[in-house]
Amino acid sequence: MEHPEAVSALLVTLFGAADVRAPGTVDEDALVGMLRDHPRHAVAVASVYEGLYGKRLAWLAGGEKLSAAVPPRHPAMSDALVAGLDLCAGHCNATGWRELSTTTVFQVYRWSQPWVVAALPEGALRDVEADYTGQSTSIFHADLLLSACLRKSLAGLCRAAPPGTTVSFHDLFFDLARFGGGRSVQNLRTRGVDLATLDAFGRRLGIGANTRHGPVV
Repeated sequence: MEHPEAVSALLVTLFGAADVRAPGTVDEDALVGMLRDHPRHAVAVASVYEGLYGKRLAWLAGGEKLSAAVPPRHPAMSDALVAGLDLCAGHCNATGWRELSTTTVFQVYRWSQPWVVAALPEGALRDVEADYTGQSTSIFHADLLLSACLRKSLAGLCRAAPPGTTVSFHDLFFDLARFGGGRSVQNLRTRGVDLATLDAFGRRLGIGANTRHGPVV
C-alpha cells in the first residue's frame, strides 16, 4: 500500500476508531468526500474499505473516476484559458493543495474576473482565501491532479468547440457552473443561480457561449 502511515491515519479519521478492523457503521457520503479531498490516497483507502466490509463503495462501483494527472494541451484551449489554469495551479501551490478542482476554478475566477462575478448574487461564489497571492504556475508542469469533474468539463468543451474557435476561461467557468455537482456548484444553486439564470447571464454579458451537451456527473 502506498504511504501506509498516511492511509492508516486517514482510515482512523474516517472510521472514528483506533482499530480500523473493528466492524462499525461507515458513512459512505463522508468517506467519499474525504477521498475526494485526499486523491493520492483514494485508491488505497477504497481498497482497504473493500477488504474490511466486503463491498465496493457505490461511488467507485458506479464508475466515477478518481483524479488524474493533467493531460497535454488540447489545440482548442485558448491562451486565456491556459493563463486561467496557470493561476489555478499557482493557487494550489500557494495553499498546498494537490488537486485542482471546481472550487479552485471558482476561487480564481472570482479573483481574476471581478466584473463578471459582481453581476452574480452576493455570496454565489466562495470567498478566495486571505492568503491568495495570484501566483501563476504552468498547469502543464505543475505536480497536480485534476478532479474528475474538471477533467470531464475540459475534455467535453474542447471536443465540442466548433472548428476555428477556442475555449476560454469564461467557457470553463460557465460549463462547470451549469453541469458540475460539487459543493461550489450547490452553493450557486442555493443562491438561485440555476441553468436558466446562468444562460441568461452569459448571453447578457456576451460570455460563456461555448458549451457541451450532457452533465459532468
